[in-house]
Amino acid sequence: MPVNENTLINAGLQVGLVKSSAISRLKTQARRERIGLLEAVVREGRFPVAALYQALADLRGIPFLHTRDLQGDEDIIPKIPANLLQRRLILPVRSSNGVNLLAMANPDDQISIDSVQRASGKRYKPALADPEALDAAIRRELKITNPNVEPSDVTTDGDSVALLDSIMKEAYLRRASDIHLEPSKHDLRVRLRVDGHLQDYPKILSPSDSEALMTRIKVLAGLDIAEQRMAQDGGMTYLIQGWETGEMDIRVATIPTRWGERTTLRILGQETNRFNLEQLGMPDAALARLRKAIHWPHGMILVTGPTGSGKSTTLYAALRELDANEINILTVEDPVEQIVPGISQVQVSGKLGFAGALRSFLRHDPDVILVGEIRDLETAQTALKASMTGHVVLSTLHTNDAISAVSRLVDIGAERYLIGSTLIGVLAQRLVRRLCPHCRVSYSATKSERQSLGKNADEDLTLWKSNGCPNCLGTGYLGRIGLFETLWMNNRMRQLIAEGVSETQLRSAATGLHTLSMDGRDKVLKGLTSLEEVEHLNIKMDD
Repeated sequence: MPVNENTLINAGLQVGLVKSSAISRLKTQARRERIGLLEAVVREGRFPVAALYQALADLRGIPFLHTRDLQGDEDIIPKIPANLLQRRLILPVRSSNGVNLLAMANPDDQISIDSVQRASGKRYKPALADPEALDAAIRRELKITNPNVEPSDVTTDGDSVALLDSIMKEAYLRRASDIHLEPSKHDLRVRLRVDGHLQDYPKILSPSDSEALMTRIKVLAGLDIAEQRMAQDGGMTYLIQGWETGEMDIRVATIPTRWGERTTLRILGQETNRFNLEQLGMPDAALARLRKAIHWPHGMILVTGPTGSGKSTTLYAALRELDANEINILTVEDPVEQIVPGISQVQVSGKLGFAGALRSFLRHDPDVILVGEIRDLETAQTALKASMTGHVVLSTLHTNDAISAVSRLVDIGAERYLIGSTLIGVLAQRLVRRLCPHCRVSYSATKSERQSLGKNADEDLTLWKSNGCPNCLGTGYLGRIGLFETLWMNNRMRQLIAEGVSETQLRSAATGLHTLSMDGRDKVLKGLTSLEEVEHLNIKMDD
């Protein structure tokens, strides 16, 4: 018995999720498209229905339980009829502070509260939860507490087309970067990566749903539907049915596991395909140097960091700074993640690798070349030589900091004199979650926090921390921001690289080195992120 949509929309209006000026237009739009007003509202605001349930919970002053909080009380559940739990969408949950909570889809359902209290002999406080997440939790708990009770079929839409569409809608509304489909013995778990952290998709999928969904994805991605014993890679474009949200470019990877094929869908450039350099959160000094560097007549610029640190986003933003009408820009990527107008972009394939594409590029009169990643000696040597012969080369490496980029190129086999003579600069980066501006709260820093940030132990210092609200789905964070370390070459650095000195000596000789810890400290002090987020990356703040 979920809350009716008018109550949810009114809650969204009161907390600012929904703009009152848009309601009349959305009503007309919903009638024209023959969809519910609630669907039109969440699509317009780009947030899941769960955000409206949390808004209602906040207005009522009752707890809101996320999927991770829906852990049933195994001592009480067997005392309550299974059909009551499923029909009324209620679940007694374990509480750590001694308060008995009853997760509900409708907090006004007093009949359910009374029924549970009579059956259990305990008093319960209502708590609100997203109906789909609550339904999935009830099915799971009934199986755990009483295997002899068979809950209604674990299924969703039954139709693989509608099923995939519902997952893609949720991924779009939550602004997910990846979708993980993870089979187990009895069901299929779906998780979405949002701002670098995984969140559960609220529905439970049965093995039959899993098989149908896998077949649908393989067909769209051009994979072999009959092959289930080896890993496969492919790609597809996806357009959500009935939603004018534009096509999503998706990279698909499958691999066999004990309980079936595991699939990961990477949504390419969904949030970053319009980013410019100013939107990345780069310090002003680093931004000015990078803008100057990409306009040099020749040389190499490297962006380093682990997988998922935003390196490609930075490189694409740099390309958008250049005038593709006046210069010739060529890229070789694996895969092409974002389409940049006016630029020739080449996808790596079995017949054409990075090094081969680079050699061919030199016969196409390029001004700027982007190499998706330097992985081997052949690619490194070709890129370095291209940057010596009148071309600007942009590329990425997997290293922990900017200084390590030199050692990494040497380890690959590149000559030190080539590195020293061609390298313009190195940009190392990480991503941290940005504090939600709607609900972040200030507090006085502790002594240890002041010391971590390089402040006096007795100095008054105000920091910011996460809190949680409907806008951020209770996480306290909304979006991500980059931390950057910049290393720019001068004659002294070029000489030291050619001489083969250690990383420690290079770091000591670097002038104006802006480190990851320095940038993390600045963003914590500005309230853009939390100290916890920066320390989670294992970046030492006292460098």
